[in-house]
Amino acid sequence: MPAPAAARSSAWAWAAVALIALALPAVATGYHLHLLIMAAIFSILAVSLGLVIGYAGLLSLGHTAFFGIGAYTSALLYLHFGVSMWFGMLAAAVLATIVALALGALILRVRGNRFVIVTIAFAEIMRLVAHNWVEVTRGQMGLAGILPPKLDLVGQVIDLNVKQNFYYVAIAIAALSIFVLARIAKSPLGWGFTALRENETLGESIGVGAYRHAMIVFAVVVSVVIFMGLLVIGVRRARGLIIRTSPAAGDADDERRDDACAGAKA
Repeated sequence: MPAPAAARSSAWAWAAVALIALALPAVATGYHLHLLIMAAIFSILAVSLGLVIGYAGLLSLGHTAFFGIGAYTSALLYLHFGVSMWFGMLAAAVLATIVALALGALILRVRGNRFVIVTIAFAEIMRLVAHNWVEVTRGQMGLAGILPPKLDLVGQVIDLNVKQNFYYVAIAIAALSIFVLARIAKSPLGWGFTALRENETLGESIGVGAYRHAMIVFAVVVSVVIFMGLLVIGVRRARGLIIRTSPAAGDADDERRDDACAGAKA
Protein backbone atom coordinates (compact mmCIF):
# COMPACT_ATOMS: atom_id res chain seq x y z
CA MET A 1 0.00 0.00 0.00
CA PRO A 2 1.43 3.44 -0.94
CA ALA A 3 2.46 5.63 1.95
CA PRO A 4 -0.26 8.32 1.44
CA ALA A 5 -2.97 5.66 1.21
CA ALA A 6 -1.64 3.94 4.35
CA ALA A 7 -1.63 7.27 6.19
CA ARG A 8 -5.23 7.97 5.15
CA SER A 9 -6.29 4.50 6.23
CA SER A 10 -4.60 4.97 9.61
CA ALA A 11 -6.25 8.37 10.06
CA TRP A 12 -9.69 6.92 9.33
CA ALA A 13 -9.06 4.06 11.76
CA TRP A 14 -8.07 6.48 14.55
CA ALA A 15 -11.10 8.66 13.78
CA ALA A 16 -13.37 5.61 14.13
CA VAL A 17 -11.76 4.70 17.44
CA ALA A 18 -12.24 8.28 18.68
CA LEU A 19 -15.92 8.31 17.69
CA ILE A 20 -16.55 4.99 19.42
CA ALA A 21 -14.76 6.23 22.56
CA LEU A 22 -16.86 9.41 22.61
CA ALA A 23 -20.09 7.48 22.12
CA LEU A 24 -19.49 4.77 24.73
CA PRO A 25 -20.94 6.70 27.73
CA ALA A 26 -24.30 6.71 25.94
CA VAL A 27 -24.55 2.92 26.27
CA ALA A 28 -22.27 2.19 29.25
CA THR A 29 -23.31 3.23 32.74
CA GLY A 30 -22.33 2.50 36.33
CA TYR A 31 -19.90 -0.35 36.74
CA HIS A 32 -19.22 -0.77 33.01
CA LEU A 33 -18.39 2.92 32.62
CA HIS A 34 -16.05 2.60 35.58
CA LEU A 35 -14.25 -0.27 33.83
CA LEU A 36 -13.81 1.90 30.73
CA ILE A 37 -12.30 4.67 32.89
CA MET A 38 -9.86 2.24 34.48
CA ALA A 39 -8.98 0.84 31.03
CA ALA A 40 -8.15 4.36 29.83
CA ILE A 41 -6.01 4.98 32.91
CA PHE A 42 -4.06 1.74 32.63
CA SER A 43 -3.53 2.24 28.90
CA ILE A 44 -1.10 4.99 29.97
CA LEU A 45 0.89 2.40 31.93
CA ALA A 46 0.83 -0.06 29.02
CA VAL A 47 2.10 2.45 26.45
CA SER A 48 4.79 3.82 28.78
CA LEU A 49 6.05 0.28 29.38
CA GLY A 50 6.04 -0.22 25.62
CA LEU A 51 8.47 2.69 25.26
CA VAL A 52 10.87 1.75 28.04
CA ILE A 53 10.80 -2.02 27.45
CA GLY A 54 9.87 -2.35 23.78
CA TYR A 55 11.97 0.49 22.36
CA ALA A 56 14.77 0.97 24.89
CA GLY A 57 14.97 -2.66 25.99
CA LEU A 58 15.02 -1.78 29.70
CA LEU A 59 12.92 -4.28 31.66
CA SER A 60 11.84 -1.92 34.43
CA LEU A 61 9.43 -3.39 36.98
CA GLY A 62 9.41 -0.39 39.28
CA HIS A 63 6.57 1.58 37.70
CA THR A 64 4.27 1.03 40.67
CA ALA A 65 6.70 2.95 42.87
CA PHE A 66 6.48 6.08 40.72
CA PHE A 67 2.72 5.63 40.43
CA GLY A 68 2.57 5.73 44.23
CA ILE A 69 4.95 8.70 44.52
CA GLY A 70 2.74 10.72 42.19
CA ALA A 71 -0.49 9.71 43.92
CA TYR A 72 0.75 10.40 47.45
CA THR A 73 2.41 13.70 46.49
CA SER A 74 -0.80 15.04 44.95
CA ALA A 75 -2.96 13.72 47.80
CA LEU A 76 -0.76 15.16 50.57
CA LEU A 77 -0.50 18.54 48.84
CA TYR A 78 -4.29 18.63 48.62
CA LEU A 79 -4.91 17.58 52.22
CA HIS A 80 -2.28 19.78 53.90
CA PHE A 81 -2.03 22.80 51.59
CA GLY A 82 -5.27 22.76 49.59
CA VAL A 83 -3.42 22.40 46.27
CA SER A 84 -5.78 21.33 43.50
CA MET A 85 -5.31 18.12 41.54
CA TRP A 86 -4.12 20.03 38.47
CA PHE A 87 -1.31 21.90 40.25
CA GLY A 88 -0.55 18.82 42.31
CA MET A 89 -0.05 16.99 39.02
CA LEU A 90 2.82 19.30 38.11
CA ALA A 91 4.44 19.04 41.54
CA ALA A 92 4.10 15.25 41.50
CA ALA A 93 5.63 15.04 38.01
CA VAL A 94 8.61 17.16 39.07
CA LEU A 95 9.22 15.16 42.27
CA ALA A 96 8.86 11.77 40.57
CA THR A 97 11.18 12.85 37.74
CA ILE A 98 13.82 13.96 40.24
CA VAL A 99 13.53 10.60 42.03
CA ALA A 100 13.74 8.78 38.68
CA LEU A 101 16.89 10.67 37.68
CA ALA A 102 18.50 10.02 41.06
CA LEU A 103 17.61 6.33 40.85
CA GLY A 104 18.67 6.18 37.21
CA ALA A 105 22.07 7.65 38.05
CA LEU A 106 22.63 4.64 40.30
CA ILE A 107 21.13 1.77 38.31
CA LEU A 108 21.15 2.65 34.61
CA ARG A 109 24.78 1.66 34.19
CA VAL A 110 23.85 -1.98 34.86
CA ARG A 111 21.89 -4.24 32.52
CA GLY A 112 20.23 -7.62 32.44
CA ASN A 113 19.10 -9.41 35.58
CA ARG A 114 20.77 -6.92 37.91
CA PHE A 115 18.75 -4.02 36.47
CA VAL A 116 15.47 -5.95 36.81
CA ILE A 117 16.24 -6.93 40.41
CA VAL A 118 17.11 -3.36 41.40
CA THR A 119 13.83 -1.97 39.96
CA ILE A 120 11.82 -4.66 41.77
CA ALA A 121 13.67 -3.87 45.01
CA PHE A 122 12.94 -0.15 44.60
CA ALA A 123 9.22 -0.84 44.09
CA GLU A 124 9.15 -3.07 47.17
CA ILE A 125 10.96 -0.44 49.28
CA MET A 126 8.42 2.21 48.25
CA ARG A 127 5.56 -0.19 49.09
CA LEU A 128 6.97 -0.79 52.56
CA VAL A 129 7.42 2.96 53.08
CA ALA A 130 3.81 3.62 52.05
CA HIS A 131 2.48 0.90 54.36
CA ASN A 132 4.63 1.64 57.41
CA TRP A 133 5.15 5.43 57.43
CA VAL A 134 1.75 5.80 59.07
CA GLU A 135 2.35 9.36 60.27
CA VAL A 136 2.43 10.54 56.65
CA THR A 137 0.62 7.97 54.51
CA ARG A 138 -1.68 6.48 57.18
CA GLY A 139 -0.62 3.08 55.91
CA GLN A 140 -3.41 0.62 55.17
CA MET A 141 -6.03 3.06 56.50
CA GLY A 142 -5.49 5.38 53.55
CA LEU A 143 -5.77 9.16 53.24
CA ALA A 144 -9.38 10.13 53.74
CA GLY A 145 -10.98 13.33 52.51
CA ILE A 146 -9.83 13.48 48.88
CA LEU A 147 -12.72 15.26 47.22
CA PRO A 148 -13.36 14.83 43.49
CA PRO A 149 -11.63 17.57 41.46
CA LYS A 150 -13.44 20.15 39.37
CA LEU A 151 -12.41 21.44 35.97
CA ASP A 152 -12.96 25.12 35.23
CA LEU A 153 -13.11 25.82 31.49
CA VAL A 154 -13.68 29.52 30.75
CA GLY A 155 -16.15 29.94 33.60
CA GLN A 156 -17.83 26.58 32.97
CA VAL A 157 -17.20 24.31 35.97
CA ILE A 158 -17.22 20.60 35.16
CA ASP A 159 -17.85 18.32 38.13
CA LEU A 160 -15.65 15.25 37.78
CA ASN A 161 -17.72 13.43 40.39
CA VAL A 162 -20.07 12.72 37.46
CA LYS A 163 -18.71 9.57 35.85
CA GLN A 164 -19.40 10.65 32.28
CA ASN A 165 -17.38 13.82 32.81
CA PHE A 166 -14.52 11.94 34.44
CA TYR A 167 -14.54 9.42 31.58
CA TYR A 168 -13.96 12.14 28.99
CA VAL A 169 -11.13 13.67 31.05
CA ALA A 170 -9.53 10.23 31.49
CA ILE A 171 -9.61 9.38 27.78
CA ALA A 172 -8.35 12.88 26.89
CA ILE A 173 -5.31 12.53 29.18
CA ALA A 174 -4.74 8.95 28.00
CA ALA A 175 -4.95 10.01 24.33
CA LEU A 176 -2.54 12.90 24.92
CA SER A 177 -0.07 10.63 26.74
CA ILE A 178 -0.23 7.99 23.99
CA PHE A 179 0.20 10.65 21.28
CA VAL A 180 3.26 12.17 22.98
CA LEU A 181 4.91 8.78 23.56
CA ALA A 182 4.17 7.71 19.97
CA ARG A 183 5.76 10.88 18.61
CA ILE A 184 8.82 10.33 20.80
CA ALA A 185 9.11 6.73 19.60
CA LYS A 186 9.12 7.85 15.94
CA SER A 187 11.54 10.73 16.47
CA PRO A 188 15.36 10.63 16.30
CA LEU A 189 15.26 10.23 20.08
CA GLY A 190 13.21 7.07 19.61
CA TRP A 191 15.76 5.78 17.10
CA GLY A 192 18.36 6.28 19.82
CA PHE A 193 16.25 4.15 22.18
CA THR A 194 16.12 1.42 19.55
CA ALA A 195 19.91 1.57 19.15
CA LEU A 196 20.20 1.22 22.93
CA ARG A 197 18.07 -1.93 22.75
CA GLU A 198 19.76 -3.54 19.78
CA ASN A 199 23.45 -2.90 20.37
CA GLU A 200 24.79 -0.40 22.89
CA THR A 201 28.38 -0.66 21.67
CA LEU A 202 27.44 -0.04 18.05
CA GLY A 203 25.16 2.81 19.12
CA GLU A 204 28.00 4.43 21.06
CA SER A 205 30.22 4.19 17.98
CA ILE A 206 27.78 6.34 15.96
CA GLY A 207 27.23 8.90 18.71
CA VAL A 208 24.22 7.47 20.55
CA GLY A 209 25.01 7.79 24.25
CA ALA A 210 23.55 4.68 25.91
CA TYR A 211 23.56 6.10 29.44
CA ARG A 212 22.13 9.46 28.30
CA HIS A 213 19.30 7.85 26.33
CA ALA A 214 18.53 5.46 29.19
CA MET A 215 18.18 8.41 31.57
CA ILE A 216 15.93 10.28 29.12
CA VAL A 217 13.55 7.37 28.51
CA PHE A 218 13.40 6.63 32.25
CA ALA A 219 12.49 10.23 33.09
CA VAL A 220 9.95 10.56 30.26
CA VAL A 221 8.15 7.35 31.17
CA VAL A 222 8.01 8.26 34.86
CA SER A 223 6.55 11.70 34.05
CA VAL A 224 3.78 10.05 32.04
CA VAL A 225 3.01 7.40 34.68
CA ILE A 226 2.30 10.22 37.15
CA PHE A 227 -0.89 11.04 35.25
CA MET A 228 -2.08 7.51 35.89
CA GLY A 229 -1.65 7.88 39.64
CA LEU A 230 -3.49 11.20 39.69
CA LEU A 231 -6.41 9.83 37.67
CA VAL A 232 -6.74 6.94 40.10
CA ILE A 233 -7.01 9.51 42.91
CA GLY A 234 -9.77 11.30 41.03
CA VAL A 235 -11.75 8.14 40.39
CA ARG A 236 -11.93 7.53 44.15
CA ARG A 237 -14.56 10.30 44.34
CA ALA A 238 -15.80 11.66 47.66
CA ARG A 239 -15.36 8.41 49.59
CA GLY A 240 -11.68 9.25 50.19
CA LEU A 241 -8.40 7.78 49.02
CA ILE A 242 -7.02 4.37 49.85
CA ILE A 243 -3.96 3.56 47.77
CA ARG A 244 -3.87 -0.22 47.52
CA THR A 245 -1.20 -2.47 46.09
CA SER A 246 -3.77 -3.38 43.41
CA PRO A 247 -5.81 -0.18 42.90
CA ALA A 248 -7.88 -1.47 40.01
CA ALA A 249 -9.23 -4.39 42.03
CA GLY A 250 -10.09 -2.09 44.91
CA ASP A 251 -11.96 0.32 42.66
CA ALA A 252 -13.90 -2.51 41.06
CA ASP A 253 -14.99 -3.78 44.48
CA ASP A 254 -16.10 -0.26 45.46
CA GLU A 255 -18.14 0.07 42.28
CA ARG A 256 -19.87 -3.27 42.80
CA ARG A 257 -20.84 -2.21 46.33
CA ASP A 258 -22.15 1.14 45.06
CA ASP A 259 -24.28 -0.52 42.38
CA ALA A 260 -25.59 -3.08 44.88
CA CYS A 261 -26.54 -0.35 47.35
CA ALA A 262 -28.26 1.66 44.64
CA GLY A 263 -30.26 -1.40 43.60
CA ALA A 264 -31.28 -2.14 47.18
CA LYS A 265 -32.47 1.44 47.74
CA ALA A 266 -34.50 1.30 44.52
